[in-house]
Amino acid sequence: MPDICAALEMVEVIKNRRSLLQIDDLQFHVGQITAVIGPNGAGKSTLLKVLHGLERPTAGTVRFRGRPLGGSDLLENRRRIAMVFQSPCLFQTTVYENIAAGLRIRGVRRSGIAPVVHRWAARFGVAHLLERQARHLSGGEAQRVALARALACGPELFLLDEPFASLDPPTRDALCRELREVIKEEGITAVIVTHVMEEVFLLADRALMLSSGRVVQDGTPEELLARPVNSEVADFVGKRRILLGRVVARTGETVVVDTPEGSFQLPVAAGGEGTFLLCLREGEETIE
Repeated sequence: MPDICAALEMVEVIKNRRSLLQIDDLQFHVGQITAVIGPNGAGKSTLLKVLHGLERPTAGTVRFRGRPLGGSDLLENRRRIAMVFQSPCLFQTTVYENIAAGLRIRGVRRSGIAPVVHRWAARFGVAHLLERQARHLSGGEAQRVALARALACGPELFLLDEPFASLDPPTRDALCRELREVIKEEGITAVIVTHVMEEVFLLADRALMLSSGRVVQDGTPEELLARPVNSEVADFVGKRRILLGRVVARTGETVVVDTPEGSFQLPVAAGGEGTFLLCLREGEETIE
């Protein structure tokens, strides 16, 4: 079984008498990239804050490397966790100083900072910008610097809250591919919140759909696309045509489903009876 980097056990976050997050049992394995998707207000950002220790759950336990995330170990554990937001949140100084910031806070000697800064600047393609002021960077350049700054500290858990939302699609796609390569090379556990399915497929090993603070579906991106558990997941992942059908006949591992648009013979898992949601991918003619 893969090692577990972080876990939530019977976690609930309540604010103003409203439940923002309710997770029974959720684990994040070492080296795995998880994309967290869902509508606005689903609890995605709250989940990241809980994992980082920025939000204390009302109930339940958050574990990091097997130990509760909190108490006297909270500061030390948070040093092993990095987080990047939609806004790069760069300091108004040079690119070099931005990437070096976390290392200085951790007390790394000046002689040890330079090689780390140069390594990560080169890895994210900003080595030629090290002396440039952060305010003169483009959006894509600024986000590259933010990623380099976070990873320069060697986190074990990397949390990203819609980091590419303000980037144009070509820049976003290129950065997604680069980031996945880096995360896999370093063996980092990553959790990224996004609304964009392209990012999920470019980056993630696993997709987690939240709705009203609860996990609705947990699987690979391909599984969520091919077999959404309900109409909400189907709509979110891009299956825009959803038909309600009724099983009228069954033969072996196929069923005949009657819908307002006709009858269809479909493969189905054992035990499939009653009503079905038939999902048609946008631009396709195949009903699943």
